[in-house]
Amino acid sequence: PVIIAGGKKIPEKEALIMTYNAIKSGAAGVDMGRNIWQSENPVPMIRAVRAIVHSNYTIEQAYKMYTDLCKNPNKPTDKKDVKKQFKGGNPNKNRHRSRSHSSNKKQNPR
Repeated sequence: PVIIAGGKKIPEKEALIMTYNAIKSGAAGVDMGRNIWQSENPVPMIRAVRAIVHSNYTIEQAYKMYTDLCKNPNKPTDKKDVKKQFKGGNPNKNRHRSRSHSSNKKQNPR
């Protein structure tokens, strides 16, 4: 899988465009640091990036999410957004299957 690095700090919309173009070109994800943490609004920014990577949002949808969350950062994600996030199935659904490990089982004293 291909993952792109975020690079130097760029305006938020440009970072979303870069994210979108990478995913549409076949990247499995993005590895951003300063374009998230140096953003004026890092939580809305990471949510918008996540929406592109995991929920197939367009640039316009992700930027609208970002600007809406900037206006009201405490706004909880509504049910419609949650349904959109998992529309194509949850890619992480079976990622962390519970496993039986002998160290986790109670041992019978003999």
